[in-house]
Amino acid sequence: MYYYLHHYFNPSFDYKNLKPKGGKNGKVDYYNLGYVQNVVKYQVIAEFKEINDKELEKYDKRFIYKQKKFPIGSNCSVNSKNPDQLISLVNGYVYYDEEGKISVKELLNIRGNVDFHTGNIFFVNNIVVHKDIKTDFEVKGNSILIKGVVEGAKIVAVNSIAVEGGIKGETKALLKAEHNIKSKFVESANLIAKGSILVETNCLHSNLYAGKNIIIRDRLIGGKIYCGEKVIIEGKLGGGFNVPTVLVLGYDPEDMYKFSNIEERLEALHKRLEFLDLKKNTTKDPHILLEIQEIKQKINVLSRHFSRIGERLKTRDFSKCKIIVKQEIDPGVEISIGPAYFKVEDFLKGTTFYFKDGEIVPVNLRKISK
Repeated sequence: MYYYLHHYFNPSFDYKNLKPKGGKNGKVDYYNLGYVQNVVKYQVIAEFKEINDKELEKYDKRFIYKQKKFPIGSNCSVNSKNPDQLISLVNGYVYYDEEGKISVKELLNIRGNVDFHTGNIFFVNNIVVHKDIKTDFEVKGNSILIKGVVEGAKIVAVNSIAVEGGIKGETKALLKAEHNIKSKFVESANLIAKGSILVETNCLHSNLYAGKNIIIRDRLIGGKIYCGEKVIIEGKLGGGFNVPTVLVLGYDPEDMYKFSNIEERLEALHKRLEFLDLKKNTTKDPHILLEIQEIKQKINVLSRHFSRIGERLKTRDFSKCKIIVKQEIDPGVEISIGPAYFKVEDFLKGTTFYFKDGEIVPVNLRKISK
């Protein structure tokens, strides 16, 4: 009697030799190459099955055994409930190590870029990307460290995200973390964190959403800042009247992201509707009437979502909200804390803004003559 080691993963997998697969519509998918073989804790990854002498030719000779002895590597164990099964002891990726043993590794190191060589990355534990994440690619994992630059990519972390090289988002980048986000710099990107966001130098023309605090070590110019509690800007705030810079405090970051996203979509739909209403008077094309009907239906659905989020935004405590700017503030910056609104009309320096009795109160207000 012989025993065949059946694998619940590909034992011949080679992440250096990935090939794109054909999609349902016949198009080749160059973005999802299956870079890693994920397993979760206590998942069965291999199992011995009895085979007789006549069946030997049907099976891979590498995995035929005369005795049931697993090639056990790191983070694996025999299943106590079934001794014929090998299970993983951690969340990670499974592979055969250099000693020919089945192992599971908790940390995924991507030594190069995330691009067409790797495809999108989905991993059930922590990830380190040693170079860049290129535009249009996605990375999802537990905690994610990027040593290079993030371009117009999408990154989602169950825990936190750190970007040592900075973010050049090309207006397309979206980074979302359940806890915190940290980056050397941020340019033309969208960041969402239920915890806090730290930018070690400049934040330019970006939208930041944080449930707790946002700290900018140098300049904040352009874009929109949505923060649950406190914003600290150690450098300059604003870029003048021609560079819209908006700070909104006191709300849940995900609600604000959805709220602003729906607002933009509604604005675009209303503009399209106005165009089609004018066009229908000069043509008898039935497709125009159909599109008008579809747009109106979309507007109704989005408007209901918009109203529901708006109701949630009303019931918040704004007493913890504060904006601290240590250097200059340019005129044109708009500040909202809950229902209160303040627009900076002069050059200021060293100012703190907080909420009191339904209004925004500036402290240590000093005007600068330019």
